Amino acid sequence: MALLLVACSAKQDLRSKGFTDALSTQDALNRELEPRRHAILVGVDQYDAPLFGNLLHAANDATALAEVFRDPRGGGFDTVHVLTGEATREQIIDSLRAARAEIRREDTLIFYFSGHGTRVPDGDRWRRFLLTTDSRANNLETSALDLAVVQDFLAELPAARKALIVDACFNGDGKSVVRPDALESTLADGSLLQTRFALSPGEAHLFATSAGRASRESDKLGHGVYTYYLLEAMSWGFGEADVDEDGVVTAWEAHDFARGRTIRFTENAQIPEAALRVTGEGDVILAGSRDERRRREKALVYLYASNNHPLANTDVLVDGRPRGALPGTVSIAPGRHRIELRSPEGDALVDGYMSFSGNRSYAIEDIQRVTNGPSRAMGITPTTLTS
Repeated sequence: MALLLVACSAKQDLRSKGFTDALSTQDALNRELEPRRHAILVGVDQYDAPLFGNLLHAANDATALAEVFRDPRGGGFDTVHVLTGEATREQIIDSLRAARAEIRREDTLIFYFSGHGTRVPDGDRWRRFLLTTDSRANNLETSALDLAVVQDFLAELPAARKALIVDACFNGDGKSVVRPDALESTLADGSLLQTRFALSPGEAHLFATSAGRASRESDKLGHGVYTYYLLEAMSWGFGEADVDEDGVVTAWEAHDFARGRTIRFTENAQIPEAALRVTGEGDVILAGSRDERRRREKALVYLYASNNHPLANTDVLVDGRPRGALPGTVSIAPGRHRIELRSPEGDALVDGYMSFSGNRSYAIEDIQRVTNGPSRAMGITPTTLTS
């Protein structure tokens, strides 16, 4: 019996020394360059400064969103970084810097904040701040997050899709605290959507309320009101929120769903607002299965021809990075990209820029036909792939 046990144990330790399947170069490239989804979720409900009273549900907001974003049937995000409870300014900034180092052009980034906001007069305008655990009313510039700076930081990131979602307010009521000198100001409230840079394609800024109005949290809902209905749009209310029935809930669908319900729940006291710039199919997708997201987000560049075709055996580069060889099909994230076709000898056969829309197919011959040699800008009429 002892010998039998030894023999069985030895067999379990054996492994084959033969060949194993390996990824092809194209498979490896596709896996490496697959668009990734990142989320940074902040819920601050503990404050060191006595002036900033603690909140009850901001941490719940960020935690619940994280669960939805991690769920493959929800957002299916690859990385979800959560800061809750006591989140300092430096911790949040470090998270944003880390994301900037990882973000690629094909990626999606969501930055969400739930907590107090405040505002101070600055000449003829307001400066608005997101308050962190260690924020101090007498030195907001170095202890809080300037909303305009956060907006500009996100605008400059290379991600194809990005969204800023803020469940806070800045008027001194609800999820906001304002210094007395700010309350006495006669400045108009203006808009929360103003930034020094125009929104880039595929960018969305969603706010739980509009300027001059409160953003509230509810003990009945256990969340900020707007966040609760965002959660509903991305999970148990998905079917109703997906108004175009394409299998995904986009930023504008989720916001419209949450906006109407927030207004009704607060009896018009809280009116969410948003700014979105969408080109073609380039909207930010917040929820939906991986297959539905990929079906909607991808454009295809294809060549199905014999090896005698003039473009056979050429390499396809997108934004300077090799994505495969022709004949075949190459998937490209929606947006404006530089497309290069290079011969096996490295000669540029096509080199120019064009915009791609998701869920469309583009014949490589059309790209060649509308260009007149290398280094010419490209325009293209999409063609449908037929069998």
